[in-house]
Amino acid sequence: MKPRDILLNNINLHLKDRLAEAGFRYLKSGPSFKRDYSHFQQELIFCLNRYNSCLLYTSDAADE
Repeated sequence: MKPRDILLNNINLHLKDRLAEAGFRYLKSGPSFKRDYSHFQQELIFCLNRYNSCLLYTSDAADE
């Protein structure tokens, strides 16, 4: 099984429903989860690259 398949399978099994309860919506294109919270936008991004590098970023929804 490829690493992407393992990640997507685990997201579906363990995270998708729990994060939906907290108001996150799942974006398959990322794969990522996103929600608007107060005047902030929160996004959880799962990176799949050979360097295992990714940023955790929270933006102010008013900036967009």
